Amino acid sequence: MWVEQLRQPLVRAYRAAAEFIGVSPEATVEQACHTALKLLHHLCHVPGRWQAVAPALVALLTRPVVGSALYLWALFRALGDLEAPTPPPPDAAQLAHERMIQWQLARIVSDVLTSSASLNEAEAHRAVQLAGLLLVHADSVNAEPNRGGKEEHWRPKQVAGAVLARWLNDPEAGAWLHRHEHGGVEWVHGEAFDQAAVAVAAALAALRPRAVHHAARVAAELVRAGKQAGYRVDRLREQMDSTTSRGADTWDEAQEPDRR
Repeated sequence: MWVEQLRQPLVRAYRAAAEFIGVSPEATVEQACHTALKLLHHLCHVPGRWQAVAPALVALLTRPVVGSALYLWALFRALGDLEAPTPPPPDAAQLAHERMIQWQLARIVSDVLTSSASLNEAEAHRAVQLAGLLLVHADSVNAEPNRGGKEEHWRPKQVAGAVLARWLNDPEAGAWLHRHEHGGVEWVHGEAFDQAAVAVAAALAALRPRAVHHAARVAAELVRAGKQAGYRVDRLREQMDSTTSRGADTWDEAQEPDRR
């Protein structure tokens, strides 16, 4: 599989990063490489797994900006594993985001995307911006319901509400969503909102591959909320309050076979 062909380039890249920050490279490099390859492997299976239940979402998921952002998220996410001692710290995604900023990876990666991924400059910037947004939010949302061990039940509408709550209170998310005021009302851009919805749900599916179909339902809930709100911020807040207070649609990982 093409993902495995990335192993040696990733080992070299993560080893250089580990040496730069002054940690013992071997164990941390192996952990970072394992994280990146695992996430990429799971991401590769998301479109096929979603096709049967939500083909419209797959069309959004395979947009070049969204696909590139998810690819970058997996690679950047592993930067948080470059820490001694192992295992990775619980705030690995936050640490990865900090390193992405400190090392000015956005500019470097944007140049690479424009030269090798058929993205124009604006699209490359958007892809890197979305990757950063996923680092900030995907792990945090993933952890919120994870308080009951292996028996926890996730509710897609409530997970979608948690995502909305984080987006509407984060300036970086507002920048990606093109949050703006017009006619005395705050709005977000519809296409940007829908793309962010499928991206964060795909990241959740990569983090929890047994729940990949339920992650599609999270994306569908977010897209539905955006459309029902007409992409108005005040109405999105109403949707957020509604989804977080309802208890329908249990997300139970035990319902899906483990295909990891």
